[in-house]
Amino acid sequence: MKQFDFRLKKVLEYRRLTEEWAKEAYLEARTARLEAEIERMGIEKERHDLFSGAPRTINELLSREQRLELLQARHREQSIVIEVLIEDESRALAEWNARKQDVQALEKLHDKAFSEWMYEVNREEQAFLDEWTNGRRAA
Repeated sequence: MKQFDFRLKKVLEYRRLTEEWAKEAYLEARTARLEAEIERMGIEKERHDLFSGAPRTINELLSREQRLELLQARHREQSIVIEVLIEDESRALAEWNARKQDVQALEKLHDKAFSEWMYEVNREEQAFLDEWTNGRRAA
């Protein structure tokens, strides 16, 4: 009896590997976006804390205003960075989904080839058993 041999085995292995790479790229993009959002939340918290106490002097008020302008600029920059990271994440997710579909298509081909091979093996076994039983009856 011959062993099962899937002709596209190496292609399937490579597709699985590219699917894993795409998954890792997506997870890295997601992590980068989440880290950027955490940083933006830190900026928002710092802005909120800036308003917690009343300034006692003009210098404190001016210092607070300068700090607030700086924080607003950083917040805008971080929001732009997050928008770019969201786009990167969605592209990485689309790529990962495409690679998963490639793998699934080849796995279906593998399963179909395996089913056909099993059918052939079972048919050969049944033919052997039929021949063996007919030989025993004749003897």
